[in-house]
Amino acid sequence: MEFAPFSITLSKRGAYPNERFPRAIWVGGESAEAAKLAQKVEQALLPLGFRGDGKPFYAHATVARSRGAGDIEDFLKGQEGICSFEVRAFTLMKSTLMAHEARYDVLREFAAKA
Repeated sequence: MEFAPFSITLSKRGAYPNERFPRAIWVGGESAEAAKLAQKVEQALLPLGFRGDGKPFYAHATVARSRGAGDIEDFLKGQEGICSFEVRAFTLMKSTLMAHEARYDVLREFAAKA
């Protein structure tokens, strides 16, 4: 899959499904280039039977997982502009959530082409 390197800034923080009972805590940001890349990946996976959920793409990184209610208010109020970096590669991962842990397997790595 071909893509050019691009920059992204992770400047927002949040939790899924919500901030009161977080299951996953994330940092994220918006990037037109990342959204285009996500669309390419989704199109490439269609012949394999994978379908998107119809939601707009939002670049993010999961930084923690939780099993219950937690106080993440200080984390969510943190400074904007968590970090900026250049995306020169991405890894297609499979995540399997189990009772006591999450397992992540690398399926394939892709490097940007300048």
